[in-house]
Amino acid sequence: MKKLLSFLAIFSFLCTNTVNLINCANIVNNKTYLPPITFKNDLKVNSETNINLEKIYLPHSVLMQQRGYKGTFFNQYKKDIIKNLTDAFLSKADINLEIKFKTEFSTYQQLQYYLKIEQQNYWQNLLNNICQQYQDNLKQLILLFYNFVANIWNKTNISEILKKMEIKNAIDGDNNVLGQTNNHQTILLNKKVLSCAFEKTINSEWHKGQFTTNNFLHILIHELGHIFYFYDWEEFKINHIFYLKQFLGHKINNLNKFSELDKEKVLKIFANSNYGLSDDDELLAEGFAYWLLTKQSMQTKIWEFWNEYFTSYLPQIRDKERKCKWC
Repeated sequence: MKKLLSFLAIFSFLCTNTVNLINCANIVNNKTYLPPITFKNDLKVNSETNINLEKIYLPHSVLMQQRGYKGTFFNQYKKDIIKNLTDAFLSKADINLEIKFKTEFSTYQQLQYYLKIEQQNYWQNLLNNICQQYQDNLKQLILLFYNFVANIWNKTNISEILKKMEIKNAIDGDNNVLGQTNNHQTILLNKKVLSCAFEKTINSEWHKGQFTTNNFLHILIHELGHIFYFYDWEEFKINHIFYLKQFLGHKINNLNKFSELDKEKVLKIFANSNYGLSDDDELLAEGFAYWLLTKQSMQTKIWEFWNEYFTSYLPQIRDKERKCKWC
């Protein structure tokens, strides 16, 4: 499997089907999906934070001022029911939340001691080459990522992912490709995403609706999202698109009452960037970056739901998988 993040998409060249996606080089995906492991329909959600479409929701005021409906499904299909659910998803989170899970590594130094030498080296190389003002942020996010995957899988699994990271002048001969992920093994980054000048680029593209965040480290975290999802599929056969659709269906009260909505449409409305709308795998990676990078002051229902999915819903799937002797 190969992931490409390209300026082709930034220039609003949005592909709509698998053939076009391959042709425009945004994504090449040879992953074969098997049917997901199915359990009795008893996975729990926090119903207190559910969306009630009989209510009127107001979207996050700061988000509207800076970005409006750019990057949303409603921006393409202006229907009342889509706007109503979009406003609900973009409404301010009920409370300021923090990402919380068991901490395996308390400090970046402690994590480095645990990683293999080649992993230590490529992270150090990234730190040496990144815009200096973001070095501390990068360390914090590396620590957060590894604590998450150690918590969701097992501490021993983290040495099996991301065995190589390279900084390139051009990826596959194309200087416009920003990042590429090959399975769960390799990330290639265009050196331009590490330059201080990239700060203006990512901010501008977020305002246009291209990405879910305007964080300088968005491209790296997006690619780490691909690493996580691919390993989760390859090792544990967790089909995140299937479970995300299931989760969102439970998070909207009486969804079946609304004939114009189904789980496929809800998933598209949940997407929060043009790049996420281009493909299910990109939606997942964009959501992962949104979850790890969004500031508390900008948290929306979308962030709240991603947080619940990763920290509550997904662990339930894993617990059931471990107990499922016939899986």
